[in-house]
Amino acid sequence: MNQELYMDFRDIFRIPRIALSGKKIWTLFVANVLGFIGFIIFSYLGIVISGYGLADAISKYHFFPFPYDLSLTALGWVFYSVGSLIWILAYYFANLAVARITYKELKGDFFYSSGDGWNFVKKHWHPLIFAPLSLIGIVVFFLVMAIIAALLGKIPYVGEFIFSLPYLLYFPVAIFVLYSAVVFIIVITFAPAIVASSEEDTLEAVFQGYSLLWSQTWRLVVYEVLWAGLVGIAIYFFGLVMTAGVSFISSVFGQEWLMGDKLFGMVQAAVYYLGGASDVYYEFLNIFVTPFLHSGYLFTGMVPLSVTEAIASGFLALGFFVILFLIVSYATSLDSVGQQMIYLILRKKKDEENLLERKDEEELAQEEEEREEEEEREESAGDTDVAGESDGNSEETGLSEEPGSPE
Repeated sequence: MNQELYMDFRDIFRIPRIALSGKKIWTLFVANVLGFIGFIIFSYLGIVISGYGLADAISKYHFFPFPYDLSLTALGWVFYSVGSLIWILAYYFANLAVARITYKELKGDFFYSSGDGWNFVKKHWHPLIFAPLSLIGIVVFFLVMAIIAALLGKIPYVGEFIFSLPYLLYFPVAIFVLYSAVVFIIVITFAPAIVASSEEDTLEAVFQGYSLLWSQTWRLVVYEVLWAGLVGIAIYFFGLVMTAGVSFISSVFGQEWLMGDKLFGMVQAAVYYLGGASDVYYEFLNIFVTPFLHSGYLFTGMVPLSVTEAIASGFLALGFFVILFLIVSYATSLDSVGQQMIYLILRKKKDEENLLERKDEEELAQEEEEREEEEEREESAGDTDVAGESDGNSEETGLSEEPGSPE
């Protein structure tokens, strides 16, 4: 049974609650962690290829290799970009899986699992890549044509006429190219929602991008602004709950008559293990994290620890890493659920079509399977009836035939 939606701005206020789902957050958590691992590997490769020592880089950046203060070579930036692309694609595909889970839940199917979502991604990932590439191809094509026309414009005596006479043809093409650049952003944003709810191909995803911008411009802007505000509030309170949990643990275990300075040193070390010695990282912690921790915690670097305390701090750092990525995964869940909800509303406004009432491919496949099973049962029942009639006729024939007496 479909969930009742207003199909207007009121549904946007449901996004934080719908996104706060263990299934959705876990799906994005796994994807974010795997993508982040790929990012770390290729980032450090880019740093090493640029001539910096691996040990020095790891000791400085640890889990967060954002070399803002390094000069990478061109090849180093290539590796760094590949790592970033791996993380982006991991999230982008998980975005499609969560958008599909959200769509099925809004249709009333709360048993649609994360595995079902990934199976859907395996079948429908192509538009997520080729729809944006198609728009890039359109923009690049017209830019190349413009460059060719500009080169012809350099011809003496003739070139100025080549530029001025067809100017009114250049103008609409320029508007179309700028329009397509904006559509590119819309397709990047809504492609997972488009594919998840309507199972469209690349061409239809591109068409929906143009159609949304053309017919729903003001709603698109207003809904996205409203969604962004809700995302900021939801992430703040979710992060507040996470940090409040850390603060409570620190307040209890950090009492002088309990762990005291030992806990202080372990937390310092765990934070250092995660972020390294980056000044920007520690400035961030002191501004945004320290206020939530036990009073007196100021992140200034590593403090002396025993061997066992250092090892235990490593496990504590892993716990902090999980908490951090839970916050990141909830933020990305807000993105996926939000764009899915906004697309459903805009599609209803644009085409007067409620996609929640459309039977998707899985429902059609289930109906086909049920129909085939029904036909098999009918055929089986028919065969049973025919066999029963045949047995009945044989029995009647046997009873009516009595052996004759010899003459």
